Amino acid sequence: MRTVGEARLDQRMATMQELLDLRPGSLLRLERSAGEHVDVLAGGTVLGYGEVVVVENVLGVRVTDIYEKE
Repeated sequence: MRTVGEARLDQRMATMQELLDLRPGSLLRLERSAGEHVDVLAGGTVLGYGEVVVVENVLGVRVTDIYEKE
């Protein structure tokens, strides 16, 4: 069985007008700093954490921690 995996960089609130004003080249400022962990999710559930890396000019996420159920 396959599921959608995602890496969440950050979330932020925006007004509908801010979203409507987005154009190519627009910048969305995030709260996280470079080097902070990103959440790794599957089906909306956090599986672990990782860090953003660049490999051969492509962005990726290196998994650093896996969440283990107790």
